[in-house]
Amino acid sequence: MVFRLLCPFILLLVATGVPTLCASAQTQDVAVEGYITFIHFPAGFDVNGRHVATFAGTSYRDPNDEWIECKMNAADNSLCPAMKIGVYVQVVGAKDRLNKTIFPVIAKDVVILHDANPALAGFGVIDKVISGGPEPVFQADGYRIQITSATKIDFSEGLKTLADVGANTWVHYKGKRDPTGLLVASKVEFFPAKKAKVNAVPGLEVSDLKFQPPRSSIQSSASQSSAPLPKDASDQGDIRTQAGKVKLAPVGGWHRIPADPALQDRVRRIGMRVIPRYQNELPETDPSKINFRFYAVDAEKIHYVICSIDGLILVPLQMAVRLKDDDKLAAVLADGVAFNLQRQAARIIVANRVALGTEIAGEIGGAFVPGLGLVASIGDMTAANMTDPIVMEKQRARVVLSLLADAGYDPWQAPEAWRLLGPKHLPSNLDALSYPILPSGYQLAILNLQYKTASAAVTPDPVP
Repeated sequence: MVFRLLCPFILLLVATGVPTLCASAQTQDVAVEGYITFIHFPAGFDVNGRHVATFAGTSYRDPNDEWIECKMNAADNSLCPAMKIGVYVQVVGAKDRLNKTIFPVIAKDVVILHDANPALAGFGVIDKVISGGPEPVFQADGYRIQITSATKIDFSEGLKTLADVGANTWVHYKGKRDPTGLLVASKVEFFPAKKAKVNAVPGLEVSDLKFQPPRSSIQSSASQSSAPLPKDASDQGDIRTQAGKVKLAPVGGWHRIPADPALQDRVRRIGMRVIPRYQNELPETDPSKINFRFYAVDAEKIHYVICSIDGLILVPLQMAVRLKDDDKLAAVLADGVAFNLQRQAARIIVANRVALGTEIAGEIGGAFVPGLGLVASIGDMTAANMTDPIVMEKQRARVVLSLLADAGYDPWQAPEAWRLLGPKHLPSNLDALSYPILPSGYQLAILNLQYKTASAAVTPDPVP
């Protein structure tokens, strides 16, 4: 069995604070950059949890250096609608003679980058049909994608009309989002689910390990008999009495998977709920069905979810204990589910390398091949343009939000989860915690556009 280790929170903290100010040697430069995580009217706003103070002379502009009318001294943001949680900004402010950012950041100029409205392209599985008809809306790749009469549509491998397209169909899309967050497609191509092998570099993309799941009383009795147990049998529905264990690498010790019914049942219950509904409805014989299993493992020094390429997801019990809110733990487990969908996307791309050609390389090639390398190329793609961890992280962050909303969890708790998991020890004042740019800041940007409030979560899909 092979595993891929995920690090779902990449801390790209841009600036550090220095409390002293040397006025005679100040310079003006980008002092802090990232996503707005809180707005304090009329005092300013936070960028990734770092406070930015504004004053009457603070100016606001878009990426084209066009000035934006913005009065931050208002009681609300009615005079500055461009400044919202989740908007990506660059703040030009004072730095001292050592080129360190002063604290708090005193904003001279704020460059608002969210309104650039870039064209988007990607490749993902349709996990839900939101609406049908001649102009359907699909949920895929963490977006709501609308097909219109102006959309250029191509079909591959037996698909002929939009009536053939549904959940578990893969879509290569291009388009732009409208003000409601709906991605209006200019071009789409649909592919049926198809299993294909992806070769990986041993020890880089994946690592060998040994896994023994917790045993129930039924399994313990069976193991003492001559009857063999099924491979990777877990019998998660029964009460486990015998701890399991996992060894993550050839070098190093074993990690215990405790036979703690309350802990393991919580992890399984939440994990099974964030699996896309279409996956649960696939027959066991379908090659695109992923055998998801969820366990808590005793691994104090590991601060990420451990995922196999065949649906086994292990979360350190220390993370599960820290995330007392089920909505937050759901975000972490959903990241493991999203990883498995990324791996499946790599298989689909390989299977359709001729149809996709090299066009996909510059747009989305980096999103689907986890790890540090890949033996097999996709079309004319090379390993260099297929290993962008930021693209991968953003894709998973989007998909996590849609999985949470579909399961009835609050997607707004996802960025809070990664904020709580950042430090080794939690401070007494949780408000002092910063948001990591990825995934939290990026998720706030998506939430602000696609999930206006927590109530935007849809009716949860049935739980198996």
